[in-house]
Amino acid sequence: MQLDLEGKRVLITGASKGIGLATAWAFAKEGCELYLAARSLDQLEKNREEILRKHKTRVTVCAADMGSSADIKKLAELPHVNVKLGGLAMAFCNFPSFMANPPASSAQLAADWKPYLETCIEAFGPSRCMFESNFPVDLGSCDYPTLWNAFKVFAKGYSAAEKADLFAGTAKRVYRLDLPN
Repeated sequence: MQLDLEGKRVLITGASKGIGLATAWAFAKEGCELYLAARSLDQLEKNREEILRKHKTRVTVCAADMGSSADIKKLAELPHVNVKLGGLAMAFCNFPSFMANPPASSAQLAADWKPYLETCIEAFGPSRCMFESNFPVDLGSCDYPTLWNAFKVFAKGYSAAEKADLFAGTAKRVYRLDLPN
């Protein structure tokens, strides 16, 4: 599939195996410059060598645990890397809200997710962060309005300009979207 991504930079976390590694291969085939992050540097280096044998691209590897604030800060040092903030309603995150009965409120989700969201925003800054959803997969924890309300509850202390970046501005810049303000 040609997606016209040649030369674009892509950061892939969890890139040592499984979906992350498959994603790396797909973007390498498209001619993207890859930044691969996972806990196992040895495996990342093996993956880099295999990818470079088949594709002429640049592959940079970084041992990083996305559960570690120090490692998130290390990735934030790469000035061209932006971060999507979401996925926290999915099963593998192990929050008590997953499949809860009754479902968690927006306020509860915002409180549960706060340490993760704050860590990323502090490291990258609001101008390099964007809220996102993984619907319909997020339905295990909440419906669509509750998810976005959780982001609104979380972001209540940010300035209007920071909220504009988190909810739309960063995405507009990163994806080069021509949207009305």
